Amino acid sequence: MTDMKKVVPFYYSSSDNTEEDKILLEPIEYILQCNDIHPYRKIPSIFNYWFKVSPDKLQLIDEVMQMAYNTCIV
Repeated sequence: MTDMKKVVPFYYSSSDNTEEDKILLEPIEYILQCNDIHPYRKIPSIFNYWFKVSPDKLQLIDEVMQMAYNTCIV
């Protein structure tokens, strides 16, 4: 399974302004630091138990679930 602290977020402002990016991304950076305790983290292992998902696809599922969860919080 992927380590969520090592996933590089791909969220950027549409203007390519790095100062604006820094301001806009502060909430997401905070959420990424706190992701270790959320229940969605167990779902990919459940997929793997029943469906025998390959590790690369399991990592992709984990990353997509993280993005969806973060979107809901923001």
